[in-house]
Amino acid sequence: LAERGVIVLEGKQDIAGDFRNQRAVEDVKSSFERLFEGVDCIFAITFTQYDSSVKELRLGELLFEVIAASPAVKQVVFSGGERTGTHLLDAKADIEKTGRRILQNTGIRCEFLHTSFFMENVLIKGQHKRFTKLQDGKYELSLPLPYDRKIAMISARDIGACAGRILVKRPFLDASPAVNIIGDLVSPHIFLDVMREVLPEYDFTYRQTKFEELTTVMGEDQANLVNQMYEVYYKQNSDEARTRKQIEATRQIHPKIRDIKAWIETYAKGYIGAVTQY
Repeated sequence: LAERGVIVLEGKQDIAGDFRNQRAVEDVKSSFERLFEGVDCIFAITFTQYDSSVKELRLGELLFEVIAASPAVKQVVFSGGERTGTHLLDAKADIEKTGRRILQNTGIRCEFLHTSFFMENVLIKGQHKRFTKLQDGKYELSLPLPYDRKIAMISARDIGACAGRILVKRPFLDASPAVNIIGDLVSPHIFLDVMREVLPEYDFTYRQTKFEELTTVMGEDQANLVNQMYEVYYKQNSDEARTRKQIEATRQIHPKIRDIKAWIETYAKGYIGAVTQY
């Protein structure tokens, strides 16, 4: 965007305290209004720690209410999500539905991105490291995923690039369907094969994380959510031929979208080198 002369502003907003408090809500709306003043295009995303989907829904609703009332805004890209039927994973699908309703008949054009599993989350998710250095010197990757089960992935760093290209190049369509963006189709087996190719100085192994281990670390509710999340990612992309077409469609939007090898070549070595605990 900057290369095209676009002035880029960044902002982050949360609802401080109780999101049901009207004063907190008004503070959020005022912050959005100041941020969007004079802005032509918006790329927005909501975030959750899977602790309060209701709070994320309220924040998303406020976001679209302010966008709809912002006279300068002409187009929006929002990182939403498909409906899964899984508790706490459907917040973005609900926000997407709300956004479509609020923006209807406003003249503001909007496209919704559906992202796949983040490549970054193969290495680390929150405070949970996926790689462990064993006492024999090997690096063990552990995920709650069978060794040869493929899921669609994308680098989180490429999502903004896709949104930017949509905002400046892709023609918006009224009531357009959501855009699925995917960088590669990867299993733990494929991931480690590429790691061994790119980083031959390291010795890698794999162990599928058991449900009991997840329960010990994060509690039963969160462990169930994680298992459901991986099942959702797999089912969404179990038709490999269809997923491959979506990858090519993503490259039409952003030709430099990273596949798993390009991502590992760029980011993995620094992380692996920092894993020192047994």
